[in-house]
Amino acid sequence: MSAEPLPSSPPGASGGDAFYRYRNAEGRVVIVNSLAQVPTAQRDHAEGVVLATPDQGLGRIGRELHWPSFLAGASCAIVACLLLLALRRTGKRLLRVALVVGLTVLGVGLYLGWARRMAGDNVALVSSPSALIEDARAAVEKMNQHNLEQQRVLQELEREGH
Repeated sequence: MSAEPLPSSPPGASGGDAFYRYRNAEGRVVIVNSLAQVPTAQRDHAEGVVLATPDQGLGRIGRELHWPSFLAGASCAIVACLLLLALRRTGKRLLRVALVVGLTVLGVGLYLGWARRMAGDNVALVSSPSALIEDARAAVEKMNQHNLEQQRVLQELEREGH
């Protein structure tokens, strides 16, 4: 037996993503989800297995209202409104529309660039919606690859047990 107490879950585990594997008296690999399920005689030889989710970089975005982005969007809207008010006395309607559309496109591009930087995907100052969509596709592909790797490891563990 170990002199120090064994943890109830492997290091780095969180929630239900941790398991223990050990060999029983017949030499078969047994996988359990709690150290309490490992026989006392086998605990010294039990191996912790952690199934981890890859960091997607979007943890802060979408979890709660993000005040800096809210303030950036509100500021752009206020600037556009003030510009419209300042230009309303001019008779050049096309100029007003062009300036507002131009500032809106620039504001959206800056915001998307900022969102991509916050997600750790890019350092570009200005970005497009298509770039954000490509980032999302790449993140999904990365997660799919990770899931396939986890399935491969679980199948390997299952083969060892039979």
